[in-house]
Amino acid sequence: MNSVVIKARSILSQFPKENIKYCFCYGSAFFKQAGKNTSSMLDLVFVVNNSYNFHEDNLLQKPWHYSALKYLGANSISRFQEQWGARMYYNTLIYYPAEDVTYKYGVISQNDFITDLLDWCHLYIAGRLHKPVAIIQECPNSELLTALRNNLFAAVHVALLTLPENFTEVEFYQTIANISYKGDFRMWFAEDKNKIKNIVLPQIEYFRELYSSVISSLSDFLHIPNNVTSTNCEQNMNPEARWHHLNNLPRVPQKEIVKYFNKINHTRRDTEEILQTMSYDPDVGLILNNILKKIVFKSSIKQSLKGIVTAGIVKSIKYSGRKIYKTLLSL
Repeated sequence: MNSVVIKARSILSQFPKENIKYCFCYGSAFFKQAGKNTSSMLDLVFVVNNSYNFHEDNLLQKPWHYSALKYLGANSISRFQEQWGARMYYNTLIYYPAEDVTYKYGVISQNDFITDLLDWCHLYIAGRLHKPVAIIQECPNSELLTALRNNLFAAVHVALLTLPENFTEVEFYQTIANISYKGDFRMWFAEDKNKIKNIVLPQIEYFRELYSSVISSLSDFLHIPNNVTSTNCEQNMNPEARWHHLNNLPRVPQKEIVKYFNKINHTRRDTEEILQTMSYDPDVGLILNNILKKIVFKSSIKQSLKGIVTAGIVKSIKYSGRKIYKTLLSL
C-alpha cells in the first residue's frame, strides 16, 4: 500500500467518521508531478452527509484547526461552507505529528458534491476529479458513484468539442486536465506555469486507467490506440458526433450555450434546436472554452476569498507564500 495512503487513512481516523461518506486524496503529495518533491502538503477532501454535524463534532475535538470563525459556532461555519464560494470549507496547514505530515482538508456536503459533478455549477470539485485521485474511503452510494462516472464522461465530451480531428494522447489528457484551470485567476500569478504538463506526463498511466472505460464506450466517436503514448488519435467530427457531445454536456455549460446563442441571434429557441444548430458551428469549441473560463474564474475568485476567512490571515500568508514559491521554481 502506498505510504501516502497509509498516512491519509491515519489522518482520517482522527475525525468524526460516522458523518464522512467519501474521502479522497489529490495533488502532488500522492501523484508524482514533474518538478515537485515529496514534501508537498497532503490534500484531502471529506464528503460529509451533514455539514453542521461534522463541524459541531470537529470543533469539539479539534478547535485549533479553525480560524476565528470557530467562535461563531458550527451553524455559522456550515452556512458559510454551503452558501459561499464553491461550497467547500478548507482547514489548511495542519500538522499531524503521528505521521510527520502537514495537510489540508476540504469539507463539502454530499448534496453539493453530487450537484457540482453533474451540473458543473462551480467546476471546482468536479475539476479536481477530472484528474487521478487516491480514494481513501469508498462510498457505496449509487447516486454518488453515478455522478463520479458522469463527470468523467462530461470531461471527455468537452475535450472532443475543443480538440481538432487529430491529436496526441498527451494533448487529449492535457485538455481534460486543463478544463478546471481555464479562467482560474491563480494561474496568472501564483501557480506553477507548467502545471498541466507536469500533472499529465508523469501520470499518463493513471489517466489511462481512469478514462479507459469511458473511451471504450465512446468508440463510435473516438479512437485512442492502447498501450502507447500515441500521436495518431482521432475523433469523429461530423455534426451528429458533435451534437452527441453537446447534448451530453453538464447542465450549466449547456444552459450557457443556449443563453449565448439566443443573445447573439436575438431569438428564444429551445435547447434541442440550438444544440443541433451549434453542432454545425466550427467555433463551438471556442464558445465552450469561454463559457468554462467564466465558470472557473467566478468560483476560483470566490473560493480564494473564502479561503482567507477560513484559514485566517497568518495561514493565508503562509499558504500563498508556498504558491508563489512554486511559481518562482517553474520560471
